[in-house]
Amino acid sequence: MRKTNIRSRPQRPASPRSKRVNCFDCIHHFITYEKPRPYGCRKFGFKGPRLPAMTVFEVTGTECAYFTAQRFSDSNGKRTQGRHK
Repeated sequence: MRKTNIRSRPQRPASPRSKRVNCFDCIHHFITYEKPRPYGCRKFGFKGPRLPAMTVFEVTGTECAYFTAQRFSDSNGKRTQGRHK
């Protein structure tokens, strides 16, 4: 029988994507319905082919500074628009 060397892979730290903000939970995120640029950010004022948080992280090297979580209504569980109380 032939002996093979099996090397184990080093453990990777938690994926940086798991710590990134989710644009779909942000009040500034919107869908453009334009095929080449389907995602947009109202705060930064741009549209692009990828989620805005990914673009911001790639360009600046930091997480999105303008992420603002959407509020959820207690009565029916649906999202409310903007920062309305």
